[in-house]
Amino acid sequence: MAETFPSERRDPFGGGKFFRLELKSLERAFLGVTSIHILGFALLLAANIILARTLSVADYGQFGIVISLATVLTIPVTSGTPGLLIREVARNAARGDWGAIKGAMLIGFGFALVVAALLLTVCILTLFFEIGPRGPILLALPIAGLVGISAICNGVTKGFGRPGLAELPSQLALPGVLIAGYTTLWASGYSDDRRAVIVYLLACLATMAFILNLTGRQLPFQWRDVKTDIRGLPNWIASWPTFTLIGALIILHAQIAILALGIFGETEAAAHMRVADRGAQLVAFPMIFVAAVIGPYFVRAYEGRDRETLVKLLKRSSWLALGLGVPAALLLLLLGRQILSLTFGASYAADAYLPMIVLILSNLIALCFGHAGGLLTMCGAERQTLFSLGVAVVVVLALLGPLINCYGATGAALAVGGGHILARFLAFFAARRLLNSTSLFSSPGDSK
Repeated sequence: MAETFPSERRDPFGGGKFFRLELKSLERAFLGVTSIHILGFALLLAANIILARTLSVADYGQFGIVISLATVLTIPVTSGTPGLLIREVARNAARGDWGAIKGAMLIGFGFALVVAALLLTVCILTLFFEIGPRGPILLALPIAGLVGISAICNGVTKGFGRPGLAELPSQLALPGVLIAGYTTLWASGYSDDRRAVIVYLLACLATMAFILNLTGRQLPFQWRDVKTDIRGLPNWIASWPTFTLIGALIILHAQIAILALGIFGETEAAAHMRVADRGAQLVAFPMIFVAAVIGPYFVRAYEGRDRETLVKLLKRSSWLALGLGVPAALLLLLLGRQILSLTFGASYAADAYLPMIVLILSNLIALCFGHAGGLLTMCGAERQTLFSLGVAVVVVLALLGPLINCYGATGAALAVGGGHILARFLAFFAARRLLNSTSLFSSPGDSK
């Protein structure tokens, strides 16, 4: 029987088989990923503190611009494939169709490897012929390739229902290598933005090797004997552009403020914005934790046409995120200036505090809408997610210029924070229309 998507009938869940999911399983997975991310955040914060106290403010700002550029350059490498792989691997794993999983992986990895090789080639040719940009900014190209391939592995492993394992390399291995590398630079007295970027490149290489090994261990023993099935390629090709644009807009929205400050020549403001963003991530992280685990649950509920469970999952995603986000927000609102001064230094406490507060408040409001974008994407309504993100990015782009001119890093935070709230708001009401439900604002006790 052919798969039916929301666009093909008015009520995609009407008459479907009731498929009850155990929400406690979701909560256990959430707690596991949360523990990994909290430890990873502490390690990454330690790495950034070491680097910020070793480099000058201008060098740290330049380093941040390079890393932001590398993050943006992962867009052509991944092309939205991680999210698409989560959906397709989870869907076909539920059906026991290993041939289709192998076909999806072949397409995703093949495309990523080709683009990563092209980026590396451009970097080598630029160095050899001494054309184009010079210095650390050029290393953004190979970094983007390594991070992109790691993201593909992450999507496959999450599709198999192993979100904690998928997050281990990026959350623990990467910051661990960075701490060792930055500490070595600090102890040697040769720390500058160029060497810091080289350390980051080597850490990304080690992380990619680690997650490739973990992903390979998720495959069945008879994997080589499984016949590759690419009959789903037409559907994959139809969904790929939308997922690519979704991934691009998510990355662009996260990095656009720092890049804009760099374009305006505000390198110190870019450093302040990077520090502010690190603090505000404590509030945004809970929804990232939810997103890391909930995708396969959405897919399974949709496959069973279980409207009730989808509503419960959406509500639970909001309450789980708020349960961690609100205490983190209160802590930073009350002690944020002191925490910045203790960690990054007094110069950052003075100029990064207000942008951090703006980002914290916007992140807190955004948590209230739950992971609606993920629900839309996993249920085949990814164009609604794309629309919400697209509108938000256009608004951010329109606001960044005037707000940066007037308020510097605080203006950049206002633009990005407003766009974040708008994207979540639009996705939430699109999810309400999809589910044809008015119960999403009720308390979590109603779903028990």
